[in-house]
Amino acid sequence: MEDEEKQIRDELSRDYLNIAKGLPFMFQNIDSFVALSRDNTTIIELELYPFDSDAGDYDFWEKVGQMVGNLMELQTLNLHFLPCREFDDNGDGTRRRVPDWEILTRILRYLRRKISLCSEEYDAEVEDIQGFAEAIHGHPLISEFIFRLGFT
Repeated sequence: MEDEEKQIRDELSRDYLNIAKGLPFMFQNIDSFVALSRDNTTIIELELYPFDSDAGDYDFWEKVGQMVGNLMELQTLNLHFLPCREFDDNGDGTRRRVPDWEILTRILRYLRRKISLCSEEYDAEVEDIQGFAEAIHGHPLISEFIFRLGFT
């Protein structure tokens, strides 16, 4: 337990944090991440991989949202559409997955300060991106978009 707490504190002491359900350490210790992230002033950037293999199971992502709300200096939320190399099933980093936009909705509701929303390249079809538009529509704490999503 002491080693886990130290590892969580180490991860929360950087200026960025990778968030994905496929990262087993975070998934298994999400309650501790939420508790230890309170009033965090070091993390300024989140790397978000919004995929969930268990459709409709959003408990993990709800807790991620709570953790995001604790980050006092958060400035940027980066969305990734290719799997994080740490948990890519094929190991080649080339598979594209369709994001679960409900995950983003659950996280954004906990924001307490303005952020920039960024993304990597993603050749989205109109049908694929409608959920994204619904997730961010009218959100008052998204101050800037930096997108290379393949749509205008």
